Amino acid sequence: LGELARCYARGNECPEEFYFATALTLLGSRCARARDLRLEGVGLGIEPRLYTILLGASANAKKSTAVKLMVEFFQTCPSFHPLDIIHGAGSGEGLARELESHPTLTIIFDELAMFLDKTQQKGSVLLGLITSLYEQSYWSNPLKDKNKSIDIKDGHLSLIACSTCETFDRIWTRESLNIGILNRLFLVKGSNTRSVSIPRDPNPDELAAIRLRIEKQLGRLPLALGISPEAQARWDEWYLNRPKSQYSKRLDIIGIKLWGLIALITDKSEIDKEVIETVIQIIDYEFELRKEVDPIDADNEIAKMQGKIRNALSGELTKRELQRKVHYEKLGIPLFKMALDSLIENGEVGLIASTGKYHLNPTGPKT
Repeated sequence: LGELARCYARGNECPEEFYFATALTLLGSRCARARDLRLEGVGLGIEPRLYTILLGASANAKKSTAVKLMVEFFQTCPSFHPLDIIHGAGSGEGLARELESHPTLTIIFDELAMFLDKTQQKGSVLLGLITSLYEQSYWSNPLKDKNKSIDIKDGHLSLIACSTCETFDRIWTRESLNIGILNRLFLVKGSNTRSVSIPRDPNPDELAAIRLRIEKQLGRLPLALGISPEAQARWDEWYLNRPKSQYSKRLDIIGIKLWGLIALITDKSEIDKEVIETVIQIIDYEFELRKEVDPIDADNEIAKMQGKIRNALSGELTKRELQRKVHYEKLGIPLFKMALDSLIENGEVGLIASTGKYHLNPTGPKT
């Protein structure tokens, strides 16, 4: 896939990382079909499906170009038939119908803002549905009107969307932030670093060789991959020392989703230490990018909320009393909970089990 990205990027201004991320997402969707790529010894049934967002510094980053060309390429690969893709979704009910007939589906939004606009319509369940399907394959919303009820029992969804960094910073609503969709996104930022006055098609012979190699790799499916002891030790080391931050949430899940994909495209027979090192580089990049483009500066907001909690706890308060005193509604329940939990974990705040009231710990934080 790296060779494929470089092959296409040579002929136009679109960054090769956009080609690679799009191709990786389409491959993940393909490998989720009939659970063709599985990880031995990994619980929770984590599938290699990604929710990928291509972020351009401006409208000149040619984000949609990468998506269009990668879809066209994989349509020529026999192992990808059928390439189940829809461009946009107007409602949760509509997406559920598509998943019923195409259980392994990739939804593409040319503009991420269009997706979020749809989720803000009154009564829309689209945001909750897509958020839930990131780690599971079922979702229900039973209603009195059975025609509007949703019952997905086997839906494997992937997502690709494009956005400028400027738009990404301002499109989020409190509801979309609180539901946790942000930490499920695989963000990739790129910018065009060259000027190409007349775009050129990729070399057909080179493409044919790449297509043949991809077909050979997919010919190994279905595939179950174990993890070597060295790889397990390296992953344990990363996990135990990962940054304690809002920006690191679900990075481990994204990493595990990438294990099998990176092993497959590098012709590995197991998850070895080299695969893990590659994945760690990717999620370390992801962590830094999250901090750079975060629309709410989550860590700073949590720190502010922690200060408010400390100030509010001049006496003993129930959780409800504490929420009201710090005006939690301004930032939402998730940030309030993270701030309170971290204070409890650090020993600054205690909970009296008999009364259900919180108080400042007189001994102070842990040392």
